[in-house]
Amino acid sequence: MNIVIQRISAAETYPVRHAELRKGRPLSSCAFEGDEQQSSIHLGAYAKDKLMGVASFMKAPFSEQAEVTAMQLRGMAVLTRFHRQGIGAQILDFGEQMLKEQQVSILWMNARILALDFYKNLGYSILGNEFHIPEVGAHFKMWKHLS
Repeated sequence: MNIVIQRISAAETYPVRHAELRKGRPLSSCAFEGDEQQSSIHLGAYAKDKLMGVASFMKAPFSEQAEVTAMQLRGMAVLTRFHRQGIGAQILDFGEQMLKEQQVSILWMNARILALDFYKNLGYSILGNEFHIPEVGAHFKMWKHLS
């Protein structure tokens, strides 16, 4: 399958965020704080003009190394019917390359329990203990040094 990854708007991420991350909640719950910041980057993965996956990268300090330039991965999702086809890894790799070009040192995220192995396989490390995000579920903070 030929995948094209490109920058998209925050609003264009909502259908995938809603289907995969906010099922049963209002579409408005897919709008994240920071989505509209000028520094935020939103990516979409397409095959034959069909949006299959999304990821957003937002400027956010990495509290453990506040002196470095860091971005937070948010809203990473691939539609269920396209899972296990490498699409998520392609989106994340594309995003990491963009961030490296912008001299971003660390990419971190609050990873859902179900996604831990996905991120570990891509070189991310768990930091700290499990925590709960209301209305979303259990997470671990994960991170990776990019440069």
